[in-house]
Amino acid sequence: MNCWSKSFLTDPDHMKLFLSFALLLTLCSSCSTKNRLHVVLDDGFGVDVGDPVELNNLKIGSIEEIHFTKDYKVCLTIGIEDETIRIPSDSKFYFLINALEIEAGKSSRFLKEKDTVYAVPETNYQINKVLDEVSEFIDHSKPVRNQDTIIRELNELNEEMQKLKEKIDPKEK
Repeated sequence: MNCWSKSFLTDPDHMKLFLSFALLLTLCSSCSTKNRLHVVLDDGFGVDVGDPVELNNLKIGSIEEIHFTKDYKVCLTIGIEDETIRIPSDSKFYFLINALEIEAGKSSRFLKEKDTVYAVPETNYQINKVLDEVSEFIDHSKPVRNQDTIIRELNELNEEMQKLKEKIDPKEK
């Protein structure tokens, strides 16, 4: 038997030091600086543990666990690595091609540790994006005054498209 081991285990001061160190390790391993949220999806297609969680296209965490809810929806436990990141309660959550995307809302209330949110289905996300783009286009378009203006602008657009088509394929005229 090694003399060092015997004296270490029998010396009360060494034993106190050892137990204090073991307790400290246990406490530190149970402490976490990650904030965790639960995100419920209708469908788990393509979702994997370890996939990134992004806020406005910047990685802030990852998917840590995947399980079913009582009604067989997919529930993700996500870990947000920086505890200073606060997610507004009206934020939208989408799962898109191997990442959970969070689109930050504007609320002054924030999600808390272990809150559960429901993700927007991907098709709704795509529809919302198209509607946002159309809405932005309409907001920045010049006002149309009458039918004659519309017809004239459509004719000009048609002529421009025809010129582009001829540049691409000179055989077509």
